[in-house]
Amino acid sequence: MASNSRKRPLSGLSPPLYPPIIPPSPKRGKISRSTLFSLTRALGCCERGSGAEVIGWEGAIVEGVRAGGDAGLILAAGAMGRIEGVPLGGIISALVYRARVDSRVFLQVITAVRDISETRATEITDGKFSELIDEIIEKGLSHSFPRVRAVTVEVLGMIYGKIKISDVMCVLYEFLTDSNSIVRRTVIETCLSLLPIQNPKASKPMESTQSSRIFVSLFNRLVPLLSEASEPDPRVRIQAVKLVFKIANLFPEHPIYDPSDTTGLKKMPKKGKGNNRFKNRNNGQGHAEGAADTLSNYAFSSLCRSAMDRDVNVRAKAAGILGRIHKVKPSRVRQSLTKKIVKTHKYNSKNQEECWPGLNISRQLWAGALRHAWEDEFVSVRLGAVSSIATLAYSAAHGGDCTSHCHNNSNYKLRRRITRGMVYREGKVYPLSTDHLYILNACGEVLFELALDPDKEVRRSALAGACRIAGRLQLGKDHLKSILLSTNDSEVSVRMQAYRVISKVQYSSPIHLASAVRTLARSLPLDASRLDSDESRGIIKALETIGKRHAGMFLAATKAESAPGVLSADDKEGLARELARDGSKTVTGRRIGIYCALVASGDLYLFPSRVQDAFVSTQSVWESLR
Repeated sequence: MASNSRKRPLSGLSPPLYPPIIPPSPKRGKISRSTLFSLTRALGCCERGSGAEVIGWEGAIVEGVRAGGDAGLILAAGAMGRIEGVPLGGIISALVYRARVDSRVFLQVITAVRDISETRATEITDGKFSELIDEIIEKGLSHSFPRVRAVTVEVLGMIYGKIKISDVMCVLYEFLTDSNSIVRRTVIETCLSLLPIQNPKASKPMESTQSSRIFVSLFNRLVPLLSEASEPDPRVRIQAVKLVFKIANLFPEHPIYDPSDTTGLKKMPKKGKGNNRFKNRNNGQGHAEGAADTLSNYAFSSLCRSAMDRDVNVRAKAAGILGRIHKVKPSRVRQSLTKKIVKTHKYNSKNQEECWPGLNISRQLWAGALRHAWEDEFVSVRLGAVSSIATLAYSAAHGGDCTSHCHNNSNYKLRRRITRGMVYREGKVYPLSTDHLYILNACGEVLFELALDPDKEVRRSALAGACRIAGRLQLGKDHLKSILLSTNDSEVSVRMQAYRVISKVQYSSPIHLASAVRTLARSLPLDASRLDSDESRGIIKALETIGKRHAGMFLAATKAESAPGVLSADDKEGLARELARDGSKTVTGRRIGIYCALVASGDLYLFPSRVQDAFVSTQSVWESLR
């Protein structure tokens, strides 16, 4: 190529300065490599601005592309087309012409079209370029080079994804069976970017219309990609997990009658006279063989299998999103928490097994998926399991997604479970179902168990999840011991979470209350002047919260602690001994913490006058420190 010898600075180009160049004559149709390099740098600088500095280069770029310029010139054309104000007519026509006459640079051509579509897709669809773009897309989708097909899929989603989403989906899911994993992954990523965003707090899910069948058929094609036998590339399986989760939350109650249906058009057969095969029994709680399964339940079972995948990244991703799937039946959640097959009241007359919808996924393949996840050797998988378990526990504590279904059941008797747990909804108080109580207690035990995990992030996340449900759990001795041990953790963040959990627990036993107050007070420094640290403030705040939640129990707690055999003879840190001690000599941080709890509860005035007089000096010291 001939080199341009004239050199003068570009007008309006802000520093840093680049080698001075000028646009060559369009008639020459060639640009030197040094000029192209300088132009590329100028394009990168001007792309964030108005692009006035490179407007004059359009003719030279177009002629260069038409005259057989190399790959760098084609990519420079795409970079120029991204800039607002640059006319697109000449650039797109030159790219299409080059794609027709030279198939060797088709990858660069389609890449340039993708670069333009990222910022100016609306202009392409609204202008006179739709036929030219359709020609490139059609040729790119049938290209033999996998990278070309992958980039073409991205272009298809960018240009037509927002205006013809159903048509684009029909084209895309045909490429889910492509022979190359890069193409399959790109198709799934494009579908993820095109799916609408549904507010999880919306009262009603998206309605099942004709357009939803496209997404259901896409879902049915995605489920086989979750298996290692069907999809060997773990990166594709990770993207499939994301897309299955998103579709399930968009249409959680959409029925699936035949998971092998990839058209989304099959319907449930009509029930004939005397045919009870599709009869809905037990008021919707169970379905006979062949009945419809909901999209959310089927997705939950499928993703449970992914939580036991061979690849650690797939396991971590699947374990982290299981708890965020909406409208999942509590029986499915219970089965994911235990490896033992949960027996129900529905049996098949042939083999005496439970008649669950979606029996094409054997429960032996996904039972205990969350248990496998929280026992995994990798930290990322355990963190994902903690996130899902905490979400499931919080949902179960508030009635879950199936509470309204239980209210409408005529066989539901309020008096049976009135003492086992309550939930407030729509101005009324309802008892929690047996399944929700089981999920709440099982998830709580797991969170307290993971509070002693070797990894600090797992411990902190487990305690943060337990903090959300601590007020609704009935803690046993082992659970309380796990929380109290966390107050001695080496990490400050873990200890702070442990303090919050202790403060939110509703203690039904006075001895447990005394143990919690004693442990928190013992964590305070002896020197009262060192109570200005963040950790000390957190402990005092926890003690005040305990006092407010357990007013009237501190006197009983001191009496229970004073019973023989509760504390050892050399233990001088008990609550009762601290109250009986003369506080006029030395005011410690431990004594200030107990004083704050008593004042917050109002129980200080229930103690004898000698105890109240002993806290006078403690009150003066604490007021001086605040």
